[in-house]
Amino acid sequence: MTNNHIIRLTVFIMVVLMLAPLSAQEATDEPAPVDPAQAEDIIAATQQVIAYIQSNPDDVAIYCAFDGAPEFGVPAGNYTQNADEPFPLASAYKTVILAELTRQIDAGTVDPTTEVPLDGVNTYWLIGTDGGAHNLWLATIEDGRTTVTIEEVAFAMMRYSSNAAPDYLLEEVLGYDGFPVLFEQLGVDSVSLPTGTFLSLFLAEDNHETGPVDTASLTPETLAAERARLQDLYLTDTEWRTAELNYITERIGNAGTDIEADFDVFAQQSAFFLEYSPQGSAADMVAVMRAAYAGETFGAEAQAFMQQQLNWLFDVNPANAQVYDGLGSKGGSLAGISTGVWYVQFAEGPNLELAVFYRDVPTGLWASWAVTGSNQVLELRTFAFGEGCTTFDPLIDAPESTETPAADD
Repeated sequence: MTNNHIIRLTVFIMVVLMLAPLSAQEATDEPAPVDPAQAEDIIAATQQVIAYIQSNPDDVAIYCAFDGAPEFGVPAGNYTQNADEPFPLASAYKTVILAELTRQIDAGTVDPTTEVPLDGVNTYWLIGTDGGAHNLWLATIEDGRTTVTIEEVAFAMMRYSSNAAPDYLLEEVLGYDGFPVLFEQLGVDSVSLPTGTFLSLFLAEDNHETGPVDTASLTPETLAAERARLQDLYLTDTEWRTAELNYITERIGNAGTDIEADFDVFAQQSAFFLEYSPQGSAADMVAVMRAAYAGETFGAEAQAFMQQQLNWLFDVNPANAQVYDGLGSKGGSLAGISTGVWYVQFAEGPNLELAVFYRDVPTGLWASWAVTGSNQVLELRTFAFGEGCTTFDPLIDAPESTETPAADD
């Protein structure tokens, strides 16, 4: 099964393209018309998501903190739900890898302008695992180029959510030893230390040699050994790599021909990634992103580098810059898992911090979210629709929703 992240991202970008100009026009007192049918669809979509959250409070984590931006009509307020509990992160974990890259740039051990071989990055690409994200990034690279900069690899990781990009950075640039230092500097204790690449995780879940893994037979030690073995085969054994790519291509081609079989695959993937993919709490993931915009974890130049990678929505729509000084965003999607982390700086105003995580989402509902992005519309309502953390007021009767964090100014 392919990861529908890019489909979801496309819908999400469409929403942002619609909303950012409206916000900019509101900021200059130039109202813009809104299609009533479109507004009704958005309201209906988010009401459905809210109903799911209310019915499944244990499988949703929310951290929202905001001091208010009255000049933009956004009220103050805070909301948390399971904010300190580790949840699977999917591609939101790439923010952690970006933070370690930033730490090493700050320490002078990595130069982001260093050229690295493009073929070296491509070696880590496993089709069918990132919805074509890596291919979309490659389409932006000029013909004939054989090298790219480390900064460009980081851009591929954050803007396009390529899985090959973070894997290359981990294995060939950063290593694994610095993450405990990073976590101590950030003050986070719920985030998983990296134990391998996205490539090795996907291969361990299912591959042409073994088929889908029997999770009941796994231990942390056997999983680590299998991930290392399979990655080595994929990277160094041309025959094995070709067989794996053919296996994935056939599986993708058969998707949709047997819905019951597809649902079995989904359930297998969901159970595996729920248990074995990187984890972190909503509060700690906000702290990781906060380091790019506030505090003294990183020096000014390194902090600017991290911001540049997170503020990719300014590239999607330059009108965002009329409303926001910073618009950091990273989401993720794996079978049954959906994540989003935000850090929003209103122009000359306070900051909004937001993370919303879902786990163990039923197949049909998750597939709907992956295609429509309706769960992310709920996130956008906090700042682009001017609701702040009051977006989550309908959830106030849900368990564990009374804790009130303080937003960073």
